[in-house]
Amino acid sequence: MKKILYYGVMIMLSTIGLMSTELNVTVDKIDTTRGGDIRVYVFKEKGFPKVHKEALMFEVKVANKEELSFTFEVPDDVEELAIKLFHDENSDGNVTKNWTGFIPKEGLGFSNNQEMNFGPPSYKDCKLSKEQFKNKQTISVIYP
Repeated sequence: MKKILYYGVMIMLSTIGLMSTELNVTVDKIDTTRGGDIRVYVFKEKGFPKVHKEALMFEVKVANKEELSFTFEVPDDVEELAIKLFHDENSDGNVTKNWTGFIPKEGLGFSNNQEMNFGPPSYKDCKLSKEQFKNKQTISVIYP
């Protein structure tokens, strides 16, 4: 009986691994002198890039190295996604704006290394297909 239970658990665990795709994100060019945290958000189209509560998942790490790695388990039914990250210097969970009230004061980064122009890049420009996000993604923090 114990053997059957053991094999049943092993099959369940191996099936769980097949139900997700690993997404590996390396964040580089972090200015460690600014302190705070690096926040990485993984989105489907809904909410990208501003509504953080709409993200599929996110992770936060202390900005104590010039390069940090993040790993996410993306559900297998997700065919495309986009990534946003920011250097949350004051660790408040929000992108701090400069005196204009709409231009970010903290460093940002997006999948496909898209940059801010007259506002954040679109989901269309940042999206990654499943084939793309199976490969390691490297995103640089861009500071204003």
